Amino acid sequence: MTELFALVQNLTSESVSFEALVLALCLLLALGVTKLVFKGTTALMGETSVWFGPRLFDGLMFPLLALVLSYAAREVWVQTLHEALFRIAIPILLSLVIIRLMARVLSSVFPDSVGIQVLERGVSYLVWIIAVLWITGFLPWVTKELESIHISFGRTKIDLLSLIEGVLSSCLVLVLTLWVSATLERQVLARAVIDLSIRKVATNVLRVFLTFIGLLVALSAVGVDLTGTDCPPHARGPSPPTRHAAAVLAQSRCEHKRFGGPAAMLAQSLCEHSSCAERWPADGAFGNPEGAG
Repeated sequence: MTELFALVQNLTSESVSFEALVLALCLLLALGVTKLVFKGTTALMGETSVWFGPRLFDGLMFPLLALVLSYAAREVWVQTLHEALFRIAIPILLSLVIIRLMARVLSSVFPDSVGIQVLERGVSYLVWIIAVLWITGFLPWVTKELESIHISFGRTKIDLLSLIEGVLSSCLVLVLTLWVSATLERQVLARAVIDLSIRKVATNVLRVFLTFIGLLVALSAVGVDLTGTDCPPHARGPSPPTRHAAAVLAQSRCEHKRFGGPAAMLAQSLCEHSSCAERWPADGAFGNPEGAG
């Protein structure tokens, strides 16, 4: 609540008007650069471009430039004055960048998919909720509460915050992978491969390969161990109950000499992979003891 009160207090300060002027200059500069680049590249890249859509504001270029310029101006501003409008503008611009990136990439790769549209809408709602929590100052409290909630997957326990971060980072990496795949398909394969069937096969192979690499990177970013260094169960030797059973059978044979035939073979089989395997006699040394029936 203290951050929200500080934001309201900063909004009523005298420096807000000058801060609004600086923020407006950043937005106008981003708009001017986007308009200049838009005129020169729309005819070449068309409406399928991620940077530019059918209109000037539909692509990724404008919110990304506005975010970069506003963040740079904020870093200079906070050296002398308290931020108010920048604290509101930067989360909004970052949310626009994420939403435009996902929307443009997914609509370019899957133009008529209903499921992709539902996914875009869900991600947009989630991003805007995070932005509101960030602006109002409740985001640290929410993240702390999410860290206290643990979910079990077999023997692995993970907190809900790590799960959400993993899902978001995986989605971002996969979207970037699809973007690279679509760019290579349009700029390289369309010119290098003339045959349509071969181009289709090459496109599918490239998309699957890049998606697989992106999935590996996303899983590594989440914290999933992909090195396979964990020792498998058979390499760790028998479990303590197995070693205990082998020791009991061995002690019974040595002291009482009542085990013969199958019992001795079972004791040797249980102990052949354990720490006492070196002290056992070789095969054939478990013959029937004297007096065994």
